[in-house]
Amino acid sequence: MNVSSVRVSRNIGTLSGLTLVLNLELEEYIYKTQSVGARIVIHSSDEFPDTEGEGINILPGVETSIAINKKTTKRLPFPYKDRCRDYKKETTQSAAILNGKDCVIQCLQDISMQRCNCTDPTLIFTKSRKKCNLENEIEVCCLDEVFEEAFSNISKMCDCPISCS
Repeated sequence: MNVSSVRVSRNIGTLSGLTLVLNLELEEYIYKTQSVGARIVIHSSDEFPDTEGEGINILPGVETSIAINKKTTKRLPFPYKDRCRDYKKETTQSAAILNGKDCVIQCLQDISMQRCNCTDPTLIFTKSRKKCNLENEIEVCCLDEVFEEAFSNISKMCDCPISCS
């Protein structure tokens, strides 16, 4: 981001703050998708936005006000009770794991690669690996088995404790 494009608001309240006007170009998309609008995700600048798990939908032609409040939680690593992990300080061979969700995704992809010899193409991760063919019944069944087992035993299968920050 260019420094000149950074906008800062030092005031609070409904009459101050930042204003964002979006041109959704409805005439371009209305027949191509089932829904129209925008999805807004407010996230840290060092994290990739998670548009599926976080954010809010904005309808076209409607004014929407959003109030945000920054809250930071600091936890303590082992040997303390929280046993958290500082993901941002750690990196793996080819991918930085920024949070617990990234850790779980990488773990699931690692297990899928070991058991199915391919990874779930719907779970994006930066390692370049063979993606499972979702039209191949054997590969899809293998992925289903991995995910079914993982969701009942995720803490045993993946070492992905809560993030320290």
